[in-house]
Amino acid sequence: MLSKTKEYIKYIIPFVLGVFLFSMITDFENTMKFLSSVWGWVSYVISRFVIGISIAYILNFFVQWLRRTCKFPFWLAVAFSYLTLVGAVVWMIIYIVPYMITSVEQLIAVLPGFIDNTGEFLAQYFPRMDADSLSFLTTFVTGISDQLVKWATNLPNVSTFLPVVRSAGRGLIDICFGLLISFYTLVGKDKILAALKRCMYAFMAPDKVEKRIQFGREANEIFSQYVVGKFVDSLIIGVLSAILYAIFDLEMMPFLAILAFLFNMIPYFGPIIGMVITGIILLCFSPLHALYSLIISVVLQTIDGSIIGPKILGDAVGISPLLTIVAISVGGDIGGLLGIFLSVPVVATLKTLVFDRWVKHRLEKKHVQIE
Repeated sequence: MLSKTKEYIKYIIPFVLGVFLFSMITDFENTMKFLSSVWGWVSYVISRFVIGISIAYILNFFVQWLRRTCKFPFWLAVAFSYLTLVGAVVWMIIYIVPYMITSVEQLIAVLPGFIDNTGEFLAQYFPRMDADSLSFLTTFVTGISDQLVKWATNLPNVSTFLPVVRSAGRGLIDICFGLLISFYTLVGKDKILAALKRCMYAFMAPDKVEKRIQFGREANEIFSQYVVGKFVDSLIIGVLSAILYAIFDLEMMPFLAILAFLFNMIPYFGPIIGMVITGIILLCFSPLHALYSLIISVVLQTIDGSIIGPKILGDAVGISPLLTIVAISVGGDIGGLLGIFLSVPVVATLKTLVFDRWVKHRLEKKHVQIE
């Protein structure tokens, strides 16, 4: 039976490739549309499983911590983990999302006045500016102000929210499927790993299986150390930012603290981007508050880089700024916001376990030692 299957495959693959090539030659445009639609459907289905496996992988840290620290039974730890996750999501929907919408509306309300004041400031303190440049600047600023007011006026329209509602509904369905997949993945983790191990031994040499298993363990250790450490580090920075923003009575404090937490998850450039965005937002309210936020960000990043980060992350692997840019760009295109956050630890893990070891092996093979 197996020999017949191999014989059929030997003829089927060239036939399919021939049909595909003929279709490409005769009707290239429709063939590409068909392939694009098929790839879109496949990627959409795969994304649900990726979301579910990612949720299960992250929740597994919490489950293991509950079992190790609080001595919870497995089922109680799983139930408590999902209740915590659902509670956090509901809390964000009830409290955080409305506050963020209110904050954006507040920002939109003050932006036109800020832009007008900026134009008057430039006209007053740069009197040597020629008439054409001043006219261009005034027109530009007025145009931005009018567009913002128009956009804010159209916010309540149903037509504006309809695409957002559709996208949110589809995202909600994906999240529900992801939660369901994550639950069965987390509960059946041992069985799934055992099945993968049996398949590996069935189709690979035993020595290669042991190497792949060891590689998986090391990758999991590096990846988990990076993700958990960076999350705790960013959470501390977010809480400290909220405390300091509250002490200095800065506007939109919870929203800006959430921004500090999110952008701190991105190495190197994330804190800088978050600092700039926070400064621009507060500049619309008060230049002094923008200065306060700049000082707070610099102080917190200095403390994070010298004390908090090394204590929490320890020897977690890092990558260069250039590789970070590439990872964030590719990860953002593939997985959106989640891809941005996970791309850096993925690339860091691959760099350490694949590229660095491969280079070291090649150098040792050639008996070359380079410091």
